[in-house]
Amino acid sequence: MFIVGLRKLFKLKCAGEMFSITSSYHLDAVSAYEWLVCHLLHESGNKLREELSSGKDNFTARNDSQVYYCRTLSIAFIEVKIRYFLFINSQIRK
Repeated sequence: MFIVGLRKLFKLKCAGEMFSITSSYHLDAVSAYEWLVCHLLHESGNKLREELSSGKDNFTARNDSQVYYCRTLSIAFIEVKIRYFLFINSQIRK
């Protein structure tokens, strides 16, 4: 899964390394969403650590980090899965 390669994915730049001119639109969109999911996962972890270090209890810290970051993360993750599913189905039908 793409999350395993999180550090490698963060090192990629949009200008030519992540996308190629010949790649399909669906793969470009999936790659962009994969990067977004990894970024949001990283930021969600940072937000949780920040909340915990500010002295909040575990429940409140998790609740506050979910409100600000994890909701967006979950939506982006589902969008990656949907786009990948649509890409696979479009390839099967060819």
